[in-house]
Amino acid sequence: MINALATYKTYLKVTGATLDTPLTALAEEAEGYVKDYLNRDIESATYTEYYDGNGRSLLTLNQYPITTLTSVSVYDSADEEWDLLVEGTDYDRSAIRSHAIYLDGYTFVKGIENYKVVYVGGYATVPKKIQLVCKKVMKILYDQSPLGEGYLGYTALSNNVGGSQNINVDLDALNRTLKEAVDYRALNV
Repeated sequence: MINALATYKTYLKVTGATLDTPLTALAEEAEGYVKDYLNRDIESATYTEYYDGNGRSLLTLNQYPITTLTSVSVYDSADEEWDLLVEGTDYDRSAIRSHAIYLDGYTFVKGIENYKVVYVGGYATVPKKIQLVCKKVMKILYDQSPLGEGYLGYTALSNNVGGSQNINVDLDALNRTLKEAVDYRALNV
């Protein structure tokens, strides 16, 4: 998880363990919204992904920052096997950007899923802004659920004299909150 359950509970001002199971499910849903908006996973993990060759020397990967590049292979349709590209010959590790592979003197031959890349990508420590957006999304989901107040994106509740009740509802709260993490959004999808 991007944030520990205890972090979410503190943010929501929830104490005790009674709601831990539904809060864990809600936290996973909140983080799913954030990852969907960002078009990528966030936490550091090992990925094996297949990419279309683009005819250029730069290939942008889905999960970044790239911390370790394990292997890059190209599919040889004539031999029906994967040929491993050699570091220092086919690509230069020092030229690898945080989000892409640069092949020195080589281009990614055009094709459909003809490159297999194994790498470690994502953040070992998730940026604070993404952590905060996850907490805010969790609060919105919590407040609209039976666990909270049950009002989608509510901003104020009041009970006027005479028994009438005013509810201000912010239907765009979720989208506006997600956009706070736009700087981390992958645009290569």
